[in-house]
Amino acid sequence: TYSRHELVGSDHFPISGAFQIQVDRKLVDQFQAVHADIVKQLDRADNACVPQAEISQREVLLFEDVRYRTTHRKEVTLSNPGQVYTHFRIILPQQVGGWLTVYPTYGLIMPLEKMQIILTCQLHDETAQALAYAKMEVLETLVVLQVDHGNSLFLTVKANTLATAYGRSITSLIKHRQPMRESVRAALHAASEGDVEPLAIPKEAWRLVSALHSRAWGAARLFQESGDQGETETVRECLDTGDPFPPSLSAHAFAEALIQLLRSFPIPVVPPHIRDECLESPSEPLRALSKLPPEHLTLLVYLVAFLRHLLHNLSPAEHRAGSSPLSRRRSREMGSTEQP
Repeated sequence: TYSRHELVGSDHFPISGAFQIQVDRKLVDQFQAVHADIVKQLDRADNACVPQAEISQREVLLFEDVRYRTTHRKEVTLSNPGQVYTHFRIILPQQVGGWLTVYPTYGLIMPLEKMQIILTCQLHDETAQALAYAKMEVLETLVVLQVDHGNSLFLTVKANTLATAYGRSITSLIKHRQPMRESVRAALHAASEGDVEPLAIPKEAWRLVSALHSRAWGAARLFQESGDQGETETVRECLDTGDPFPPSLSAHAFAEALIQLLRSFPIPVVPPHIRDECLESPSEPLRALSKLPPEHLTLLVYLVAFLRHLLHNLSPAEHRAGSSPLSRRRSREMGSTEQP
Protein backbone atom coordinates (compact mmCIF):
# COMPACT_ATOMS: atom_id res chain seq x y z
CA THR A 1 0.00 0.00 0.00
CA TYR A 2 1.06 3.59 -0.64
CA SER A 3 -0.16 6.86 0.97
CA ARG A 4 0.73 10.54 1.25
CA HIS A 5 0.49 12.54 4.44
CA GLU A 6 -1.02 16.01 4.26
CA LEU A 7 0.94 18.49 6.36
CA VAL A 8 0.38 22.29 6.24
CA GLY A 9 3.63 23.25 7.94
CA SER A 10 5.73 22.45 4.90
CA ASP A 11 5.47 22.13 1.19
CA HIS A 12 7.09 18.66 1.45
CA PHE A 13 4.55 15.96 1.80
CA PRO A 14 5.95 12.72 3.40
CA ILE A 15 4.88 9.45 1.94
CA SER A 16 4.76 5.94 3.36
CA GLY A 17 4.40 2.46 1.94
CA ALA A 18 3.94 -1.13 3.17
CA PHE A 19 5.46 -4.05 1.20
CA GLN A 20 5.15 -7.84 1.54
CA ILE A 21 8.22 -9.86 0.39
CA GLN A 22 9.50 -13.50 0.68
CA VAL A 23 13.02 -14.40 1.88
CA ASP A 24 14.85 -17.80 2.27
CA ARG A 25 15.56 -19.04 5.76
CA LYS A 26 18.40 -21.55 6.36
CA LEU A 27 17.31 -24.60 8.35
CA VAL A 28 20.63 -25.54 9.97
CA ASP A 29 19.79 -29.10 11.04
CA GLN A 30 18.37 -30.11 7.68
CA PHE A 31 21.22 -28.37 5.84
CA GLN A 32 23.83 -30.35 7.81
CA ALA A 33 21.99 -33.62 7.20
CA VAL A 34 21.85 -33.04 3.43
CA HIS A 35 25.51 -31.97 3.36
CA ALA A 36 26.59 -35.13 5.21
CA ASP A 37 24.61 -37.31 2.81
CA ILE A 38 26.23 -35.69 -0.22
CA VAL A 39 29.69 -36.16 1.30
CA LYS A 40 28.95 -39.84 1.89
CA GLN A 41 27.86 -40.30 -1.71
CA LEU A 42 31.03 -38.66 -2.96
CA ASP A 43 33.15 -40.81 -0.63
CA ARG A 44 31.47 -43.96 -1.87
CA ALA A 45 32.16 -42.93 -5.44
CA ASP A 46 35.81 -42.24 -4.60
CA ASN A 47 36.21 -45.51 -2.68
CA ALA A 48 34.69 -47.45 -5.56
CA CYS A 49 37.62 -46.29 -7.69
CA VAL A 50 40.27 -47.31 -5.13
CA PRO A 51 41.84 -50.78 -5.71
CA GLN A 52 40.92 -53.23 -2.95
CA ALA A 53 42.17 -56.61 -1.83
CA GLU A 54 41.23 -59.12 0.86
CA ILE A 55 43.18 -62.13 2.08
CA SER A 56 41.51 -65.29 3.38
CA GLN A 57 44.10 -65.90 6.13
CA ARG A 58 43.44 -63.41 8.91
CA GLU A 59 45.32 -65.23 11.67
CA VAL A 60 48.96 -66.32 11.78
CA LEU A 61 49.84 -68.78 9.00
CA LEU A 62 51.59 -71.68 10.74
CA PHE A 63 53.73 -74.44 9.23
CA GLU A 64 53.87 -77.40 11.61
CA ASP A 65 56.63 -80.04 11.93
CA VAL A 66 58.98 -78.60 9.32
CA ARG A 67 61.78 -81.07 8.58
CA TYR A 68 65.15 -80.50 6.97
CA ARG A 69 64.95 -80.34 3.15
CA THR A 70 61.27 -81.32 3.19
CA THR A 71 58.91 -79.07 1.23
CA HIS A 72 55.79 -77.77 2.98
CA ARG A 73 53.14 -75.75 1.11
CA LYS A 74 50.10 -73.73 2.10
CA GLU A 75 47.66 -71.66 0.04
CA VAL A 76 45.84 -68.43 0.82
CA THR A 77 43.16 -66.77 -1.32
CA LEU A 78 43.55 -63.19 -2.45
CA SER A 79 40.29 -61.62 -3.65
CA ASN A 80 39.26 -58.31 -5.18
CA PRO A 81 35.88 -57.12 -3.79
CA GLY A 82 36.14 -53.73 -5.51
CA GLN A 83 34.88 -52.35 -8.83
CA VAL A 84 38.26 -51.72 -10.43
CA TYR A 85 41.22 -54.00 -11.12
CA THR A 86 43.82 -54.54 -8.38
CA HIS A 87 47.54 -54.73 -9.10
CA PHE A 88 49.50 -56.22 -6.20
CA ARG A 89 53.09 -57.05 -5.29
CA ILE A 90 54.28 -59.31 -2.46
CA ILE A 91 57.33 -58.20 -0.48
CA LEU A 92 59.32 -60.67 1.62
CA PRO A 93 61.86 -59.40 4.14
CA GLN A 94 65.35 -60.84 4.05
CA GLN A 95 65.42 -64.32 5.61
CA VAL A 96 68.21 -66.62 6.70
CA GLY A 97 68.56 -69.20 3.98
CA GLY A 98 65.41 -68.08 2.20
CA TRP A 99 63.23 -70.60 4.07
CA LEU A 100 59.99 -69.07 2.74
CA THR A 101 59.06 -68.45 -0.88
CA VAL A 102 55.84 -67.04 -2.34
CA TYR A 103 54.30 -67.52 -5.77
CA PRO A 104 53.23 -65.44 -7.56
CA THR A 105 55.04 -62.40 -6.21
CA TYR A 106 52.93 -59.97 -8.25
CA GLY A 107 49.79 -60.02 -10.34
CA LEU A 108 46.54 -58.43 -11.49
CA ILE A 109 43.09 -59.35 -10.18
CA MET A 110 39.97 -58.21 -12.00
CA PRO A 111 36.90 -57.00 -10.03
CA LEU A 112 35.15 -59.70 -7.98
CA GLU A 113 37.76 -62.32 -8.93
CA LYS A 114 40.16 -64.38 -6.78
CA MET A 115 43.71 -65.73 -6.98
CA GLN A 116 45.56 -68.44 -5.06
CA ILE A 117 48.86 -67.49 -3.43
CA ILE A 118 51.21 -70.43 -2.68
CA LEU A 119 53.62 -70.18 0.25
CA THR A 120 56.41 -72.76 0.36
CA CYS A 121 58.55 -73.47 3.42
CA GLN A 122 61.80 -75.46 3.23
CA LEU A 123 64.66 -75.80 5.70
CA HIS A 124 67.96 -75.42 3.83
CA ASP A 125 71.53 -75.72 5.12
CA GLU A 126 71.96 -72.04 5.99
CA THR A 127 68.68 -71.91 7.90
CA ALA A 128 69.40 -75.18 9.74
CA GLN A 129 72.82 -73.84 10.73
CA ALA A 130 71.30 -70.60 12.05
CA LEU A 131 68.68 -72.49 14.06
CA ALA A 132 71.30 -74.79 15.57
CA TYR A 133 73.58 -71.88 16.45
CA ALA A 134 70.78 -69.86 18.09
CA LYS A 135 69.18 -72.96 19.70
CA MET A 136 65.84 -72.04 18.16
CA GLU A 137 63.03 -74.12 16.74
CA VAL A 138 60.62 -71.43 15.46
CA LEU A 139 61.00 -69.30 12.33
CA GLU A 140 58.89 -66.18 11.84
CA THR A 141 58.57 -63.52 9.17
CA LEU A 142 56.10 -60.89 7.94
CA VAL A 143 54.74 -61.02 4.39
CA VAL A 144 53.67 -57.62 3.00
CA LEU A 145 51.07 -57.55 0.23
CA GLN A 146 51.35 -54.13 -1.38
CA VAL A 147 48.37 -52.89 -3.43
CA ASP A 148 49.07 -50.14 -5.97
CA HIS A 149 47.11 -47.01 -4.99
CA GLY A 150 45.49 -48.94 -2.16
CA ASN A 151 46.08 -50.17 1.37
CA SER A 152 48.74 -52.79 2.14
CA LEU A 153 47.94 -56.14 3.77
CA PHE A 154 50.17 -58.01 6.24
CA LEU A 155 50.44 -61.72 6.96
CA THR A 156 52.53 -63.24 9.75
CA VAL A 157 54.07 -66.61 8.84
CA LYS A 158 55.59 -68.98 11.40
CA ALA A 159 57.27 -72.36 11.04
CA ASN A 160 57.74 -74.84 13.87
CA THR A 161 60.81 -76.88 12.94
CA LEU A 162 61.82 -80.33 14.14
CA ALA A 163 65.30 -80.74 15.56
CA THR A 164 67.80 -82.29 13.16
CA ALA A 165 71.44 -83.26 13.07
CA TYR A 166 71.80 -81.52 9.74
CA GLY A 167 73.23 -78.03 9.98
CA ARG A 168 75.10 -78.68 13.24
CA SER A 169 78.85 -78.62 13.64
CA ILE A 170 80.93 -81.76 14.08
CA THR A 171 81.90 -80.53 17.55
CA SER A 172 78.23 -80.27 18.52
CA LEU A 173 77.22 -83.62 17.02
CA ILE A 174 79.81 -85.68 18.92
CA LYS A 175 78.35 -84.33 22.19
CA HIS A 176 74.92 -85.78 21.44
CA ARG A 177 74.76 -89.47 22.30
CA GLN A 178 71.00 -89.63 21.93
CA PRO A 179 69.13 -89.05 18.65
CA MET A 180 68.92 -85.34 17.97
CA ARG A 181 65.13 -85.13 18.21
CA GLU A 182 65.19 -86.83 21.61
CA SER A 183 68.24 -84.92 22.80
CA VAL A 184 66.74 -81.50 22.10
CA ARG A 185 63.40 -82.51 23.56
CA ALA A 186 65.11 -83.43 26.80
CA ALA A 187 67.03 -80.13 26.76
CA LEU A 188 70.35 -81.97 26.95
CA HIS A 189 71.92 -79.63 24.44
CA ALA A 190 71.32 -76.61 26.65
CA ALA A 191 71.65 -78.08 30.12
CA SER A 192 74.42 -80.63 30.16
CA GLU A 193 76.07 -80.76 26.74
CA GLY A 194 79.44 -79.85 28.23
CA ASP A 195 79.28 -82.73 30.76
CA VAL A 196 78.67 -85.49 28.18
CA GLU A 197 81.62 -87.63 27.15
CA PRO A 198 82.00 -86.85 23.43
CA LEU A 199 81.86 -89.54 20.80
CA ALA A 200 84.79 -90.19 18.49
CA ILE A 201 82.72 -89.30 15.41
CA PRO A 202 79.09 -88.15 14.94
CA LYS A 203 76.80 -91.13 15.40
CA GLU A 204 74.88 -90.04 12.29
CA ALA A 205 77.96 -90.53 10.12
CA TRP A 206 78.61 -93.89 11.78
CA ARG A 207 75.04 -95.09 11.16
CA LEU A 208 75.16 -94.05 7.51
CA VAL A 209 78.51 -95.68 6.84
CA SER A 210 77.41 -98.86 8.66
CA ALA A 211 74.27 -99.02 6.51
CA LEU A 212 76.32 -98.50 3.37
CA HIS A 213 78.65 -101.32 4.37
CA SER A 214 75.77 -103.77 4.13
CA ARG A 215 74.10 -102.26 1.05
CA ALA A 216 76.82 -100.75 -1.14
CA TRP A 217 78.13 -103.94 -2.70
CA GLY A 218 76.75 -104.30 -6.19
CA ALA A 219 75.11 -100.86 -6.21
CA ALA A 220 75.88 -99.27 -9.59
CA ARG A 221 77.21 -95.70 -9.75
CA LEU A 222 77.14 -95.19 -6.00
CA PHE A 223 77.77 -91.55 -5.00
CA GLN A 224 77.36 -90.58 -8.66
CA GLU A 225 73.59 -90.93 -8.94
CA SER A 226 71.25 -89.17 -6.53
CA GLY A 227 69.09 -91.29 -4.28
CA ASP A 228 65.31 -91.31 -4.32
CA GLN A 229 64.03 -88.17 -2.56
CA GLY A 230 61.41 -90.02 -0.53
CA GLU A 231 63.89 -92.67 0.61
CA THR A 232 66.48 -90.03 1.48
CA GLU A 233 63.90 -88.21 3.62
CA THR A 234 63.20 -91.49 5.41
CA VAL A 235 66.92 -91.98 6.11
CA ARG A 236 67.23 -88.45 7.55
CA GLU A 237 64.16 -88.94 9.71
CA CYS A 238 65.52 -92.20 11.11
CA LEU A 239 68.81 -90.46 11.91
CA ASP A 240 67.03 -87.72 13.86
CA THR A 241 64.59 -90.00 15.69
CA GLY A 242 66.84 -93.01 16.25
CA ASP A 243 64.41 -95.38 14.51
CA PRO A 244 65.89 -98.36 12.63
CA PHE A 245 66.30 -98.04 8.89
CA PRO A 246 63.68 -99.88 6.80
CA PRO A 247 65.40 -102.79 4.99
CA SER A 248 63.90 -101.74 1.64
CA LEU A 249 65.95 -98.53 1.38
CA SER A 250 68.52 -98.42 -1.39
CA ALA A 251 72.23 -97.71 -0.96
CA HIS A 252 71.86 -94.55 -3.06
CA ALA A 253 69.52 -93.07 -0.44
CA PHE A 254 72.14 -93.56 2.29
CA ALA A 255 74.88 -92.16 0.06
CA GLU A 256 72.75 -89.09 -0.67
CA ALA A 257 71.97 -88.61 3.03
CA LEU A 258 75.71 -88.82 3.82
CA ILE A 259 76.52 -86.22 1.16
CA GLN A 260 73.85 -83.90 2.54
CA LEU A 261 75.17 -84.35 6.08
CA LEU A 262 78.70 -83.38 5.03
CA ARG A 263 77.41 -80.42 3.05
CA SER A 264 75.39 -79.14 5.99
CA PHE A 265 78.35 -78.76 8.35
CA PRO A 266 78.97 -75.06 9.07
CA ILE A 267 82.70 -75.85 8.91
CA PRO A 268 83.66 -78.60 6.41
CA VAL A 269 85.53 -81.69 7.56
CA VAL A 270 88.60 -80.11 5.96
CA PRO A 271 88.25 -76.33 6.46
CA PRO A 272 89.01 -74.13 3.43
CA HIS A 273 92.32 -72.76 4.75
CA ILE A 274 93.69 -76.25 5.41
CA ARG A 275 92.40 -77.51 2.09
CA ASP A 276 94.19 -74.65 0.31
CA GLU A 277 97.38 -75.48 2.20
CA CYS A 278 97.14 -79.11 1.06
CA LEU A 279 96.74 -77.99 -2.55
CA GLU A 280 99.71 -75.65 -2.27
CA SER A 281 101.93 -78.39 -0.82
CA PRO A 282 100.69 -81.65 -2.38
CA SER A 283 103.88 -83.44 -1.39
CA GLU A 284 103.28 -82.83 2.33
CA PRO A 285 99.54 -83.05 2.92
CA LEU A 286 99.91 -84.71 6.32
CA ARG A 287 101.57 -81.62 7.76
CA ALA A 288 98.53 -79.53 6.83
CA LEU A 289 96.04 -82.21 7.92
CA SER A 290 97.73 -82.42 11.32
CA LYS A 291 96.34 -78.95 12.01
CA LEU A 292 92.78 -80.27 11.83
CA PRO A 293 90.73 -80.30 15.06
CA PRO A 294 90.80 -83.84 16.55
CA GLU A 295 87.13 -84.53 15.81
CA HIS A 296 87.55 -83.39 12.19
CA LEU A 297 90.65 -85.51 11.70
CA THR A 298 88.99 -88.61 13.19
CA LEU A 299 85.97 -88.23 10.92
CA LEU A 300 88.20 -87.67 7.89
CA VAL A 301 90.20 -90.83 8.59
CA TYR A 302 86.98 -92.79 9.14
CA LEU A 303 85.43 -91.65 5.84
CA VAL A 304 88.61 -92.17 3.83
CA ALA A 305 89.02 -95.68 5.26
CA PHE A 306 85.45 -96.50 4.28
CA LEU A 307 85.88 -95.16 0.74
CA ARG A 308 89.17 -96.98 0.33
CA HIS A 309 87.54 -100.24 1.45
CA LEU A 310 84.63 -99.57 -0.92
CA LEU A 311 86.89 -98.88 -3.88
CA HIS A 312 89.07 -101.90 -3.09
CA ASN A 313 86.06 -104.21 -3.32
CA LEU A 314 84.71 -102.85 -6.60
CA SER A 315 84.95 -105.09 -9.62
CA PRO A 316 87.54 -104.06 -12.24
CA ALA A 317 84.78 -102.83 -14.57
CA GLU A 318 83.13 -100.82 -11.78
CA HIS A 319 86.49 -99.47 -10.71
CA ARG A 320 87.32 -98.24 -14.21
CA ALA A 321 83.84 -96.74 -14.69
CA GLY A 322 83.27 -95.17 -11.29
CA SER A 323 86.28 -94.74 -9.04
CA SER A 324 87.50 -91.40 -10.38
CA PRO A 325 84.13 -89.55 -10.29
CA LEU A 326 83.36 -91.07 -6.89
CA SER A 327 86.64 -89.91 -5.44
CA ARG A 328 86.24 -86.41 -6.81
CA ARG A 329 82.74 -86.00 -5.44
CA ARG A 330 83.58 -87.29 -1.97
CA SER A 331 86.63 -85.04 -1.74
CA ARG A 332 84.47 -82.04 -2.52
CA GLU A 333 82.01 -82.93 0.25
CA MET A 334 84.72 -83.47 2.88
CA GLY A 335 86.44 -80.23 1.97
CA SER A 336 85.24 -76.82 0.91
CA THR A 337 82.17 -76.58 -1.31
CA GLU A 338 84.17 -74.44 -3.74
CA GLN A 339 85.72 -76.08 -6.75
CA PRO A 340 89.56 -76.21 -6.83
